[in-house]
Formats: sequence, structure tokens, C-alpha cells
Amino acid sequence: MSEEIIVVEEEMVGSDTAVSPTETSRRLVMASIGAVVVVSGAVKSRVSRLIESEEAETEASPGRRRLPHPMNSLLTRLNMPTKTDIDALNDQVSNLLAKIEALHELEQRPSPPATIVSENQETTD
Repeated sequence: MSEEIIVVEEEMVGSDTAVSPTETSRRLVMASIGAVVVVSGAVKSRVSRLIESEEAETEASPGRRRLPHPMNSLLTRLNMPTKTDIDALNDQVSNLLAKIEALHELEQRPSPPATIVSENQETTD
């Protein structure tokens, strides 16, 4: 079996139709920029339509509340406390510990001697 070698020769048709590599690169960059502009316009219009439909949906059903962050819905489903819940509990524990310490200090103080005064007896000062 013999292999055939195909030789391709490039012909320059004319200087008017030949494009330099820098011109080709410039055209590719300009086409890419144009494609980005077209796609970004389409994305902006689609996002604005989605936002409008979501606002209309929330106005139609005021009882339904939208969570600001998807993590909140996950924590709610798992019944896990958030950082604010834990901070609130820490504040409550701190307040309770302060009250317990105050009660211990009252308990530790020496009490004044008790004087019993009967109803018939008068105290003289």
C-alpha cells in the first residue's frame, strides 16, 4: 500500500482580501465583546422578569414569607439554633449566673444578731 501525500498550496488571491493576523485577532476580540454584550442584555432582561414575577407572587400571597438566605431554611428544617439564638441564650445564662452570685454573697454575709421583742416588752434606746 502506498501512501499518497496531498500537498496543499496557499494562494494569495490579492492584497485586498488578505487579512493580517493582527486584524484577525482584533476581529475575534470585537466579536467576543459583542457576544458578551448580547448575552448580558439577555441575562439582565431574564433576571428582571424573574424578580418582577417573584414580587407579584409575594404580593399575591402575603402570608408566605421568603427566607433571605437558603441556609436559614436548612437550619429551620434541621431545627438547629442560629448564632443569634445561641448569643441570646448566652446572655440569659450570664444574667442568671450574676443573680446566683448575688444570692451567694447575701448568704455569706454575717447576719445581725436577732433580738426578740415581745409584745408586752418595750425597747429603750
